[in-house]
Amino acid sequence: MGEGNPLSLKLAREAKEYVAIDLSFKRMESFRGKLREAGIMGAKTYVGDFLNETEFPETDFDLVYAMSIFHHFKHMDDFLDEVSERMRPGGRIVTLDPIQTWLPIKLMRLAYRPFQTDAAWEFPFDKGSLGAIQSKFRVEKVQGIYGYSKWAVPISIFSRERAKRYGYEWHMKDLQHANQVDNIMSCLRVSFLLRKK
Repeated sequence: MGEGNPLSLKLAREAKEYVAIDLSFKRMESFRGKLREAGIMGAKTYVGDFLNETEFPETDFDLVYAMSIFHHFKHMDDFLDEVSERMRPGGRIVTLDPIQTWLPIKLMRLAYRPFQTDAAWEFPFDKGSLGAIQSKFRVEKVQGIYGYSKWAVPISIFSRERAKRYGYEWHMKDLQHANQVDNIMSCLRVSFLLRKK
């Protein structure tokens, strides 16, 4: 959940019932403030562990919005089983998470890992987790992000204008190309729309 974002508020405003959870009391307090400021009073909020039924007893979800959440679970099969059990038949999930199937990113993450504050509980999607997702849920849509467009970053060192131009062109190419699981392997992030089988 984190501190929420515009989509979180839109969902909270338009949903018949909205439930939010985060492990951090500070982040949830921030989100609660945003809900109040937006005039959204009926949302349920929890500070706790999604996997702990005592801390989070909610079930029967039609839609789960999980921005940068799934990659924090090492045992993806078990986690997906728990998510599925808490959903209604045909329920949907929207995700956005980092992916590390591209060798240079694996090497960069290895070098960066000792400096990460969340290294002990950060597991970017790999081929195993992508396979688990596809075995447990039907992939309705997939969109890789920062596939071709990631190359705008090194170009920006030399020319911001060229980086902007190429970055935009490459981003549009990503949107057209990286929309199948087989075409996301060199992307840095991936978003899924999943449906419970």
